[in-house]
Amino acid sequence: MGLDVIIALVTVLVAIIGVGVALGRLTRKLGENINGVRDELRGDINRVRDELRGDINGVRDELRGDINGVRDELRGDINGVRDELRGDIKGVRGEMATMRAELRNEIKGVRTELRSDFKGLRVELGGRIDAVAAELTRTRMAVARLEGHVLGVPLPDTATDAG
Repeated sequence: MGLDVIIALVTVLVAIIGVGVALGRLTRKLGENINGVRDELRGDINRVRDELRGDINGVRDELRGDINGVRDELRGDINGVRDELRGDIKGVRGEMATMRAELRNEIKGVRTELRSDFKGLRVELGGRIDAVAAELTRTRMAVARLEGHVLGVPLPDTATDAG
């Protein structure tokens, strides 16, 4: 082989080595860039993850606060309804006690009135019975007088006949 070919080969070889060195530099620079991008992406991912965690924690805390607020409000409503029902029950019991007292008084009044009516009826019936008994006695006496007059029989003893 001639010197020209060797020089040409050496020139090509130097050019290939130059390209290899340039490729090495580019590869190293590309690797550094890839590492930089990777590190930057990791930082962005970590930052976004931290932000999301913060947002999630904030939303969770807000929801807990809302839930606690609703629970407290419901407890207040339940307590209010319970107190209102207790008041209503107390009022109904009071009204029932008043009605019982009124009924007792009415029953007492009716009893007194009935006793008075019975007493009046007893007096009235006693008077009628006495009147009937007196009429019966008068009738017996009249019959006895008539018998005595017609048959000539003496009059009976009026003291024993009245009984």
